[in-house]
Amino acid sequence: MKSWLLSLLVVFPLIIQSLSGQSFSVSVNHFGFTKQWIYYIHSTDTLSFISDENCTPNIGDTLYWVRCDPVRESYDNTELKDRYASTTIDYIITPVQKVQKDIAMAVNFAALDLGTTYWGIWSMKKAEKTLFKTALPLQLKESGSFVQVVSRTDDSYIGYLGELFNTPFILAPRFIPSVGHQTDLRMGSDCAEFLIYGKRRQKFVIPYCGPRGIISYLDLINPDSLFEGCIIHFGIQTSLLLEDKGVKGILDDEDILLECYERGPEKIAYKNSEFRHHAYKAYKWKSKFE
Repeated sequence: MKSWLLSLLVVFPLIIQSLSGQSFSVSVNHFGFTKQWIYYIHSTDTLSFISDENCTPNIGDTLYWVRCDPVRESYDNTELKDRYASTTIDYIITPVQKVQKDIAMAVNFAALDLGTTYWGIWSMKKAEKTLFKTALPLQLKESGSFVQVVSRTDDSYIGYLGELFNTPFILAPRFIPSVGHQTDLRMGSDCAEFLIYGKRRQKFVIPYCGPRGIISYLDLINPDSLFEGCIIHFGIQTSLLLEDKGVKGILDDEDILLECYERGPEKIAYKNSEFRHHAYKAYKWKSKFE
């Protein structure tokens, strides 16, 4: 049996379990309520969350709409002996407002940062446990208590990279058997996998292959002829030149890089980058990946 079909057969029951236990529905821009485990939206969208009729708290308890975010620190898979194991990711739950029957909670994502967040229902009695540790995607691990919301500005390469904002740095992200790659799942990424994710979201077939492997999908360019969108390769770190704010074509202190390092994906001035004094080469994606 093909591996992708086997993975689907294993993960499909997890998805069904998550959705069947989900006690709320979500509407995008007020166009009907649905139950999905992931919502891909644009940053101008509004999501509305409404509880099901049978969603009632236990006696003496109260239900809250909550937002959940990963703790953005550095996670390490390299010390794990099992090639299929992955380190647990920490998540923090933040109450937003009390659940009111038949009244939806609207969230305008234009007022929020881009990237990946989790939203759902949580009881106050559970609220004492505000920190989760899980190696699985949160929306699957918590049996329908959460959905993953993925927000981006547009459908460009840079727009898709924005979906990984608010996710942590993982050295190096791995494939979770029967579930998927940690970066495709937006659980986290490293420097090269971050840049590759955007191309994969554009439907290009590029494997996650680290800072050395990514070179096979790039063409070398003159380091004095840089342009916005080119890739700066520091050897052990890869970044994207997001804004050429200094001398045009030259990497200088005022330029803005888009990269994933120990704090996760971020925009950072070159003068503040940990790799400011490293030698580098410059690349662009091969034409067939543009």
